[in-house]
Amino acid sequence: MIQKDKIVGVLVAFAPTLAQVVSIRTISLELDYMFVVDNTEGGASFLLSDNLPENIFVLVNNNEGGIAGALNVGIKAAIKKLGDCFIFLLDQDSCLPALFFERQYSFAMENKKMVVAPKYIDINSKTFGNYTKLCKWRIENINGETMSLPFETTFAITSGTMIFSSLFEKIGLFREDYFIDHVDSEFCIRLHRSGHMILINPDVVFEHAIGKRKLKIFLRIKFKPNFHSPLRRYYAVRNGIFMVRHHFKCFPSILWLLILRMGYEYMGIILFENDKLMKLKALFLGLIDGILPKVGRCNRKSLI
Repeated sequence: MIQKDKIVGVLVAFAPTLAQVVSIRTISLELDYMFVVDNTEGGASFLLSDNLPENIFVLVNNNEGGIAGALNVGIKAAIKKLGDCFIFLLDQDSCLPALFFERQYSFAMENKKMVVAPKYIDINSKTFGNYTKLCKWRIENINGETMSLPFETTFAITSGTMIFSSLFEKIGLFREDYFIDHVDSEFCIRLHRSGHMILINPDVVFEHAIGKRKLKIFLRIKFKPNFHSPLRRYYAVRNGIFMVRHHFKCFPSILWLLILRMGYEYMGIILFENDKLMKLKALFLGLIDGILPKVGRCNRKSLI
């Protein structure tokens, strides 16, 4: 049995349901400390009124700085209380397998890695996540479902990822001017640039919801539309352009990645999603504000 006195969870909650509060309690049983950042906008959610276990510390953020701000509040609180520690980043939608923390910590120790993540399967589309490795002039796509050995990737979703606290001091926290979309992607690129790629443990799989993703096929091409709101489409495009501006010199291939992702999103909206005109308008506005640039929280009245 590993010692977990230095292993903590930072979980972002937003108007959690009763079932999600129960899940948070269950997750906390496997950790000595859990920092729950209540990011519910306009005031604290009912999460604060519950009698939570003593190892759970609730912090209120009111959506300041979006998901990035909430993560940063939790990370800073964990480091202030514990100093050096392994931090698991989590959210209220994830469903973790048994002994998740113990297995991932052991995996990190065995492979001498400071950043590790599990494979994940999307709850809605019932498909495994794919991964991308950035090289300077090209990108490598990795089929997560078929990989049976540990593999390195540039990008991994935030939830379920374990990071040693000293890395935040080395490369900084999450960028709050991104607010929500690509907050995790931009941080992952900084990890890569600092020499720390993310090692995926293929033996641990957890369930996670990415929007309301569904698997669709058109002309034998697989699409996974997320059915995100127009506002989320705006952030995805705008922040994608920000990433190109910030990291193109080191990874010119990121421009190609952005073009591919924008084309994929565009086709998914046209072929399968509702509210097409509004979402396409959001993509256009995101493109404009990314070029200008307009950072921080979106103030486009037609989108909020």
